[in-house]
Amino acid sequence: MPDDAGLSPADRHHRALAALDAAARAWGGESLNPSARSAYAGRGVTHGWRLPVDFSDGRRRLDLLVDGHFPRSALRVALVDRPPFLTWPHVEKDGALCLLGGAAEVSAYDPVGVAETLLGDAASLIEDLIAGRLDADFEAEFLSYWDWSKTIDAPPVRSLLATQGPSRSIRVWRGRAFYLLAESDADLQTWLRNFDPGRRDPFQFEEAVLVWRPTPPSPRDYPASASTVLSLADERAAALIMEQAAKAPERLLIALGAPTVNGACFGAIILRRPLRGSSGARGGGETIYAGFRPGRGPPAIISRRYLGGASFMRSSVERADSAWVHGRGQDPRHATLKDATATVLGCGSVGGPVAVLLAQAGVGRIRLVDPEDLKTANTGRHPLGATHVRQMKAVALASRLAQSYPHLKIEAKACAWEDLPEAFALFRQSSVIVSTIGSWAAEGGLNAAHMAAGRRPQIVYGWTEPLGCAGHAVAIGPNGGCLQCGFDPLGTPRLQATRWPAGTHLQQEPACGAVYQPYGPAELTYTVGMIAEMALDCLLGEFDGSGVHRVWAGDGRRLVATGGDWTATWVEETRQRVEGRFVHERPWEPDERCLECARRAAAA
Repeated sequence: MPDDAGLSPADRHHRALAALDAAARAWGGESLNPSARSAYAGRGVTHGWRLPVDFSDGRRRLDLLVDGHFPRSALRVALVDRPPFLTWPHVEKDGALCLLGGAAEVSAYDPVGVAETLLGDAASLIEDLIAGRLDADFEAEFLSYWDWSKTIDAPPVRSLLATQGPSRSIRVWRGRAFYLLAESDADLQTWLRNFDPGRRDPFQFEEAVLVWRPTPPSPRDYPASASTVLSLADERAAALIMEQAAKAPERLLIALGAPTVNGACFGAIILRRPLRGSSGARGGGETIYAGFRPGRGPPAIISRRYLGGASFMRSSVERADSAWVHGRGQDPRHATLKDATATVLGCGSVGGPVAVLLAQAGVGRIRLVDPEDLKTANTGRHPLGATHVRQMKAVALASRLAQSYPHLKIEAKACAWEDLPEAFALFRQSSVIVSTIGSWAAEGGLNAAHMAAGRRPQIVYGWTEPLGCAGHAVAIGPNGGCLQCGFDPLGTPRLQATRWPAGTHLQQEPACGAVYQPYGPAELTYTVGMIAEMALDCLLGEFDGSGVHRVWAGDGRRLVATGGDWTATWVEETRQRVEGRFVHERPWEPDERCLECARRAAAA
């Protein structure tokens, strides 16, 4: 659409509509009236055109649809002359065709060209559908088609189930907002206690059945009633369903699970016990126990009556297991991370966000250690906010993370690392330790204890330089230098990226000795991410056990503007990269001046 620079959105919209209208009429189409557009309620359609198109099986009509954001928004193409819903994949209930992926974009400057492309794609799709070449997509995209067929009022279901066979008995919790599936009561209890820590009433769990299939069912095989559920089940699953139906539960949940090329998926069927007067296997007007004492009767007869008269709902299932939450079931790192334990010492403005990132990455067990409570001044650069002020940082953060990621195991100790009980087994029960304490007395002592423990597991130490203009992450393993090798006896790093006039980087609260560095969360983000990434690298075996030092250099212009500068050593090592905004990696070497290494050597 030439010469449209500077047009207002409204003028661009009208010009695009005029161009598309002219093209559609040239293609033999006609404008859709309001009555025809009403077939696409909920899509915001403001204009449309109906076009006749010849296919291998005859002529069919396509609707070309636009909304009020056109041409910035994508056009939609719908098939008017179509078979019943769910006969063909990629055709939604109103006939709209799935042509563009969720990340697709379209040009706002060539609406006619976009329309031509989409109509061509639609024609190719329909020919493939006519020929049956895309039927396998029903299996590959099972979640979409099962969700489209679900019962409107069916409760949503979440799953913690293992994504594998065989068919088996499982457990279910029926909540008001959703149902939760798991392999055991213990799994349900742990997840729910994390998710709803304030609940006082006990959780009640019931038996359910998982039907595991080699492939998901196609829509033509979706059960339409309780009596047809058994057609989806193997012999083992059918026996379990009959066994449960014989107990005549108020509700019986049957989960369907199967692998696909895009990962495992689940659907759910919920059966409700037949009510008095419902039609059963022996005729209307009889309950499932007609002719027997209430709650008694031959299991085979009761199960047939139950399945013959139970009301039926299909419900969608959303996976909530760890593999799905952390990588949608397709992240190869997850198997390692879910079995790992990360201990974070110091849960302040650096350690707190690091712990959040480790939880989001899927580290299965996270232990938080910090002796301090949260102050209001902390909340500006901490994951916790005003509702947690005066609460112990470690405990409050653990509670928040457990509620956000209830499938993880989050623990807290509100003490200094030196005061940890022996049972905590800091070194023996950690896969990696992250120390962001920010105190040389504490971290120097930690380094000595680490050496005494054989320098296992790896410890990642993290700290920032003034105003967050630089940040450090050091991984100490069994080889290379110890932490002390990179510090003088008073805890000053031997390599500092920035230098400042004395005192210019510190400010003081109106209280005795209450000094702080005035940096914000944005400056801190890069250092936090670097520390968390190094901890994950340790867990994933990316290092050979030698010491590794990574330094984040912030924006050089900001550094100079705030009164600082790069040190000469840093400028020399990084080859004059004074502009900053990069990560520099270097080995953490042993140092002959290290007092801790010398003490160890003398003791040996």
